Amino acid sequence: MQQNCIWKISGLEAVPGLDTLNISNNQLTKLEGLACCPALRTLIATHNHLVTLDSVAHLAECKALQTLDLQNNELEDPGIVDILKQIPDLRCLYLKGNPVVSNIKNYRKVLVTSIPSLTYLDDRPVFDNERKIAQAWCVWISGGGDCRAVLTLAWGWHWPRGSLLELAVSAHHRCA
Repeated sequence: MQQNCIWKISGLEAVPGLDTLNISNNQLTKLEGLACCPALRTLIATHNHLVTLDSVAHLAECKALQTLDLQNNELEDPGIVDILKQIPDLRCLYLKGNPVVSNIKNYRKVLVTSIPSLTYLDDRPVFDNERKIAQAWCVWISGGGDCRAVLTLAWGWHWPRGSLLELAVSAHHRCA
């Protein structure tokens, strides 16, 4: 269905067992009608005209999605994270080429911590150590704990008094 000047998704009721759908390079302004495909695991919708949260809100109903490619649309609202968090097994996500990537401060850390099932984001994999560091960062940045305590919890790290990390953390707390 890619590269067909499609304006609206329709007729998918006839293929409830559909596993993969490529609707890239069309004229779509809204993703809809996908919930009738409960087996849909991969959706590729690059190079369309998806702009608003409403244009992608239907994705929250696609509970089997594991791979979602929305690259090179016009999505800009950081609220998309709340929609994506509702997809329980989302593993691979591609948002590159959308203004939202710049509009979400600390984009990668936010997505990695918001979507626990994520194993690949845009151009690279998400490893366990990256997730642990991002989670510790989120706790620390939200004022939920001392960085040293958070890293000790996440990693079991211990460092002697006077180490560079100890000094950096202390300096940050004095400036904050």
